Amino acid sequence: MALTFGPAKSLDDISLDDVLKHPVWLWVWETGQEGAPDQDETWQRPVTSTRDVTDEMRVPTVTLRVKGTDLYGSGEYHREHDRLEAISLWIGTQWRGLTDAGVQAPLTFIVIPRIRGQADVEFECNDLRSDEAYRAA
Repeated sequence: MALTFGPAKSLDDISLDDVLKHPVWLWVWETGQEGAPDQDETWQRPVTSTRDVTDEMRVPTVTLRVKGTDLYGSGEYHREHDRLEAISLWIGTQWRGLTDAGVQAPLTFIVIPRIRGQADVEFECNDLRSDEAYRAA
């Protein structure tokens, strides 16, 4: 299946509503739109054709929820290591890194989209400074 995308947005302009509506985002370089006027490599596009992370996606950014809370966030999924990196949480009206979000480890993240067809995949973060979470056993 060919992937389809919505309009590109800068990281600063992507909101919680955006990631809840489209739980998988790709960097513009991965969607073939790098170098478009008024944007740079830090822009992303929502995947509109699926809510599943597939093998054709190199470094998807996925929406996640902190287990046992009402907190949502996002993180890059790296399939070769089966982990999340560059994790941010939506606090108030903005994205915050884990060390600035007012949360304590350990945290369990539940990924909102499916990963290779599997729903509710969980990742554990035991050190906020590492900015990584590994798939729960």
